Amino acid sequence: MRDFLKDNLEILSHKSPELCSLIKNAPNDNQYNITTSRSGIATLSRVSPDGTKKSLHSKYDPTQEATQFIDAIYSDESSNYILIGLGLGYHLNDLHKRVPPQGRIIIFEKNPTLVRLAFSQNNFSEALSNPGVSIHINTDPNKIEQILYEDRTNLAIHGYTPICLKPLVNLERDYYKLINLAIKQAHQKFKLDIDTQAAYSQRFYKNIFNNGLAITKSPGIVTTKDIFSNIPTILVSAGPSLDKNIGLIKSVRKKILVITVATALKPLLRNGIKP
Repeated sequence: MRDFLKDNLEILSHKSPELCSLIKNAPNDNQYNITTSRSGIATLSRVSPDGTKKSLHSKYDPTQEATQFIDAIYSDESSNYILIGLGLGYHLNDLHKRVPPQGRIIIFEKNPTLVRLAFSQNNFSEALSNPGVSIHINTDPNKIEQILYEDRTNLAIHGYTPICLKPLVNLERDYYKLINLAIKQAHQKFKLDIDTQAAYSQRFYKNIFNNGLAITKSPGIVTTKDIFSNIPTILVSAGPSLDKNIGLIKSVRKKILVITVATALKPLLRNGIKP
């Protein structure tokens, strides 16, 4: 059988050198056993300390098994998929052939050695070359929200379809349970943020129209020119940075001029800062 490891790592190195190094240097693990299925391609089993083997892919035809697996899950209405457990990755390649160009596939796998085995046995060149495909290994569940943050709007609006490789996930049940929970919580938070933004957007534009006449008649900030010469000034707007810095603003309030906009006013007032 051809070894695809070098080719897969070469492609991955352009996307994530750190991940490439992690896979390349993954230690050998005798608990995973590669054999040849009846169809002639590699299949995988896990060997327990007592010598018993648990098949993680079909002994007969892993490719056909993966096709049937994805057939039962795939939908033209879904463009985002989160794979929990990679195994030898037959389901990844099958899924990647089906997703639209704008589709997103995010993979979580606990064991770097298992990823190296998959990279050795299967050609992932198309999937790894796709910027919409990302892989995360031995991820801390507490960092899931951070990992998914760049996709927050996409996930909040379009949702996602989880694909769990159960034979593998069941072997690391506690870990993947935390991963699944963290993904669900992050998705719920992203949806809430989008809903909140939508609600405030309606109010924001309504207020602009209601205040339109007053805005056109207002002399604006230009009237303050040269009034506060040599006084440090901070223009405050709402956002994560305000939460982090509101204590600093309060500590120097008597030495600076504070100007605020929109929804930042109430947080400042609650902290005893009057703009």
